[in-house]
Amino acid sequence: PAQEEETPDYQGKSLSELVASLQEVAASEDRMSLYKKVEAIKAAFYKKLQTEKETALLKEEEVLEDAANPFLAIEEGFKEVYAQYKKERAQYNEKMEQERKHNLELKKQVIEDLKALIEKQEDVNATFPAFREIQNRWREIGPVPASDVADINKITGYVRGGCSPVGMKKQFVTRFDESCLDKPTIFVSAGRIGTQIEASPAGLLQASRGETASLTMAE
Repeated sequence: PAQEEETPDYQGKSLSELVASLQEVAASEDRMSLYKKVEAIKAAFYKKLQTEKETALLKEEEVLEDAANPFLAIEEGFKEVYAQYKKERAQYNEKMEQERKHNLELKKQVIEDLKALIEKQEDVNATFPAFREIQNRWREIGPVPASDVADINKITGYVRGGCSPVGMKKQFVTRFDESCLDKPTIFVSAGRIGTQIEASPAGLLQASRGETASLTMAE
């Protein structure tokens, strides 16, 4: 879905204008990403409705005949459009959750393929194309359920986005592009998201028990 735009201010609209705004959003192609607008319209509608009822001396606690309630038709119309949107969004969310669960299984398979590649201990020139293919597969897979992100961390043993070449739980083959030797210092993850280590290439190679290789490809 398209990225949601900034939510407008609906407080100055009339009841009929708010119903029209809800109908417009509910009919748009990217309506599933506009739930914040829908909730903003709902809040404005019921605030306006309450104000107008009080102005007309129609208190909510009074039991009125349908014919005597001038707000009944517009409120029922709003409820119908809103209920249909909520139903459709619930179905959309369920579909997205199933896709995220499928993505989780795909990522688990990518991890297993990466483990198998690492265990081969082959020359980097032989394994690099396969590694690049695995890397691309991972990037192409969409998000996983938020509740299952921890599963990925359990499988790999590392925090997603915070993998460091130093202090690995299991010593994997670690390679740096040979161009790092041209730098006085380089930065790598310190094992936590947002935290980095600055070290000389020689010091980092020693600490990580790593090696250099030609890893980059010219565009």
